[in-house]
Amino acid sequence: IASIGAQAACKLGCLGAAACMLALILLSGVGWVPYACGVLEVGLFGSLIGLGYMHLVRKSCPESSMGTMLGLQSAINGFAGTIGPPTGGALYDWNALLPYVLSALFAAAAA
Repeated sequence: IASIGAQAACKLGCLGAAACMLALILLSGVGWVPYACGVLEVGLFGSLIGLGYMHLVRKSCPESSMGTMLGLQSAINGFAGTIGPPTGGALYDWNALLPYVLSALFAAAAA
């Protein structure tokens, strides 16, 4: 994070997550792709986003409101973890590629 910067780390993590989603779409018949994407997205790119966010919060928030910002992040993560699977399942029932395409687009837009 120190060498590329926190904001660049967040952007790189979002673009990497988008690339993983696109790989899942375009290389759907390749057996190892879901495993590689899972490791990269959760491990590498998720860490870049998380650590970059933590650094940005530490750098830009006063110490007295840091707990509020991190608590807000945890609340949003919990909400997304609750709403995401049923929403993704409904989208998948409608069109099997739609949840992957939307995830890739949202991740790329976040970057």
